[in-house]
Amino acid sequence: MGYTKQALVSVMAILLSLCFIIPGFADNVRYTLLSVFERPVAIRIEAVNYDKYLSDLNGYVLPKDLPKGYNYVSHSRPSGTETLYVIYSDNNGGFIEYYYYPNGGNASYDNEFTNFNALDFKGGTAYVGHTDENTTIMYFLRSDAFIQMDFQSEISDIELRKIAENVCPIN
Repeated sequence: MGYTKQALVSVMAILLSLCFIIPGFADNVRYTLLSVFERPVAIRIEAVNYDKYLSDLNGYVLPKDLPKGYNYVSHSRPSGTETLYVIYSDNNGGFIEYYYYPNGGNASYDNEFTNFNALDFKGGTAYVGHTDENTTIMYFLRSDAFIQMDFQSEISDIELRKIAENVCPIN
């Protein structure tokens, strides 16, 4: 056995001995190791500036708050419809897709690699999916409109709640 393997086995033996000898040592080690994986990554939410695009987006229902660093990029409206598709991006290559269907809509998602949950917020309930690829899907109703947002990053439920609560008409 090489010196590296012997050193690792010795360290493991010492840690195991300490777990049995010192009361609370095992709990502290377990807490320290597991808390690294349990802590949510905080993403600050900030206001989106639509001032330059008001003439084109006036009256549309859009998010007023998004994760820090995301800015409006572009939007499109299929001709003959009131449907709106908006893209937001950050400087790290992340993006958010926003879909607004004013007369309702429905969604079906493959949940094989996605965990869905209901998220109550002031004004309704959002349905949120966290995928295995660290993306987040959220959809909800605002009056008769169906709204869907696809985040190319993991977003916490606290942040999603704030985003959903601040989707309103742009004036």
